[in-house]
Amino acid sequence: RALKALLVLVLALTATVARSQSGCTMACNNLVNVSLPAVCEAEITYDMVLEGTYSTCNPNGPGAFSVVVSYQGAPIPTSPVVTSANIGQTLMATVTHIASGNSCWGTIVVEDQLAPQLDCPADLTVTCTADTTPVSTGYAIATDCSNFSLTYSNSTQGFGCAGPYAATLTRTWTAFDVYGNWSQCSQLINIALPQIADVVFPPNYDNIEEPALDCENPNTDPSNTGQPSINGQPIPGNGGGYCSMAVTHSDQTIQLCENSFKILRNWVVVSWCTGQISSDMQIIAVMDSKAPTAQCPPAMEVGTNSSQTCTATFILPSANISDNCSSTFTVSMNTPVGVVYGNGGLLSNVPTGNHTITFNVTDDCGNSTSCQT
Repeated sequence: RALKALLVLVLALTATVARSQSGCTMACNNLVNVSLPAVCEAEITYDMVLEGTYSTCNPNGPGAFSVVVSYQGAPIPTSPVVTSANIGQTLMATVTHIASGNSCWGTIVVEDQLAPQLDCPADLTVTCTADTTPVSTGYAIATDCSNFSLTYSNSTQGFGCAGPYAATLTRTWTAFDVYGNWSQCSQLINIALPQIADVVFPPNYDNIEEPALDCENPNTDPSNTGQPSINGQPIPGNGGGYCSMAVTHSDQTIQLCENSFKILRNWVVVSWCTGQISSDMQIIAVMDSKAPTAQCPPAMEVGTNSSQTCTATFILPSANISDNCSSTFTVSMNTPVGVVYGNGGLLSNVPTGNHTITFNVTDDCGNSTSCQT
């Protein structure tokens, strides 16, 4: 009688009622906490659920039991394996002794107790003008069984002209999952001390190195025509940043023709660390390279002055002329009585017959066009 009472007490402390059949006694734990490993899945085995001794079950061992994991009354698709999709769920695990048919069940809770796995980008050394945002220096890569956030913070130590680098930026990445697990890693970004020999001056816009600028709304600002750079990025002109260099320029303008000119831009770069100076003359040409447009007057018919002379004197209308940059034009007309300078006007002693008159138009910069009437 005492033994029977003890068995009832043990079963009351377990999750399920264990049935004895053919000498196989089983009892299942009421609550098993399963923490997923880094692969984010785990197989629920019989010995994870059963408690106490189950040596009375014959045969015994892994092949003697089956496990079915259910959620809300239905087996989960991956049973008996639980995955990250089951984190936070309370599941039922039913263990059955295959030979005897005896079974019991218990509950399991799937948890994520591991911090995210976090790999930082490699340390690197960049120029003083380089972009140090993660777009250029790389993002940390994090993996976790749960949703997580990935953030970073920067701390910078500047060395000025005395250190092995201009500065060192330490970027600390933090991965924090929704269950409070977190991990960190750091990346070092060393900013190299620049040398005056590293400076590259902008090209000429002279139709040799680069095309000249068009006279229509030319943008001669250094933001458009270039400025001294290191590794393709402009040097901060006020000596700021990590380059410790001052950049200045002065312009001399030479007028060529109407709205066309050349800028002689003298660049000077001074290294505050070494005192070295480098300079270069940049040529920026603004040119009118388009010919004007001319619309000749329509064909016209005139009469002779008298029946005795057989010639005519008349006023030839002017051509309509426009240009993108010039307002001053030179016009000549090839007529039956020779070359006449001017845009239209009086023609005298023109013989009878059909005649073609050509208007030749040249703008202030030497671009020409013609039309006929």
